[in-house]
Amino acid sequence: MTRKNAGGSRNGDTARNAARIWTVTATAAKAGLNLQTYLAAYLDECGRNNGKPLASPALQRFLPWTASPEDLHAWAQPPPPPKTPSEITPSPAWPPATAAPVGGMPFHRTSEYLRSSAWPHRPKMSLDSLSKR
Repeated sequence: MTRKNAGGSRNGDTARNAARIWTVTATAAKAGLNLQTYLAAYLDECGRNNGKPLASPALQRFLPWTASPEDLHAWAQPPPPPKTPSEITPSPAWPPATAAPVGGMPFHRTSEYLRSSAWPHRPKMSLDSLSKR
């Protein structure tokens, strides 16, 4: 469904994005970098940049031909092993007790709202009722 909506590779934006992704991943692989470690480091830095892509000179650090030997060594390492269940901090229960909507359309759990009696239900239309119009 998504490919149909986005146009797949026939959509110019989709094709350009795919080309960029393949270029970055192929360049990282050719430089001997662990792709997961390298991309995690880049995305972490983007997060520190208010969620925006890096611009020069910050971007220069992530180009394999200008990166420091320390960064290249760190990015060539495999990612750390996944945490064991005892190391994972459980997330708080959702929704929080204070987050209940007062009225109107809720900001989450829309499917529950659709099943509630508050949603205006329309009678089912039959082919006969349509032909009488």
